[in-house]
Amino acid sequence: MLRLAETREEIQIVDDQWGAPTHVDLLADVTLNLINISTPGLGANTSRKPPAWGIYHCASAGSTSWFEYAKLVINTAKSVGAASVCQRITPIPTKNYPTAAQRPLNSRLDTSKLQKTLGISFPDWRESVVTTVREILSQQHSLDLNHGKSS
Repeated sequence: MLRLAETREEIQIVDDQWGAPTHVDLLADVTLNLINISTPGLGANTSRKPPAWGIYHCASAGSTSWFEYAKLVINTAKSVGAASVCQRITPIPTKNYPTAAQRPLNSRLDTSKLQKTLGISFPDWRESVVTTVREILSQQHSLDLNHGKSS
């Protein structure tokens, strides 16, 4: 999205596919928590019953369309002086954006079992998106300065 926003005046984004962008840090933290409560001798709380075997879904809280996701990414970038070329983000249906792989319209996951097992709530997807965009742009700015460019 950031590259497109620096090269295209208008970006068309699918607005009928739903999911929850999930940062790898959340997945890593949850995995470590599950290991810690499941593995005696490796940090497990032995007074706590290990979680039941099965499938646990992990995703950030809330849900969004690709269009809403793109708007947040690009507007966050614009707030720090990036994504200057993009002037319009236009929603389109999936049928107007053909791809080799078919995508489900609804890829939202029910994370209640995992949250109950861990006794935690997951952060809203927006938090990690804003943080990630700012980190990426900060790193790009540092790289540009180190290579004699200014942005």
